[in-house]
Amino acid sequence: MNSCTLHPGEPACDRFGLIEIEDGTGARAWTCVEHAIRAIWTIDGVHVVRDLRTERAGAGR
Repeated sequence: MNSCTLHPGEPACDRFGLIEIEDGTGARAWTCVEHAIRAIWTIDGVHVVRDLRTERAGAGR
């Protein structure tokens, strides 16, 4: 399982990274739900690439 890697300036997030987001430059990060929402609200061009909460077990890459 991925760890939440967004917002490195804040104290470490101990939640799982269930959502993969991508910004306008093509950079991607695995984030927890809270940090994904924050990124979508605050970073121009961010969108969800994958949401593991909606994938069936064994599906995906």
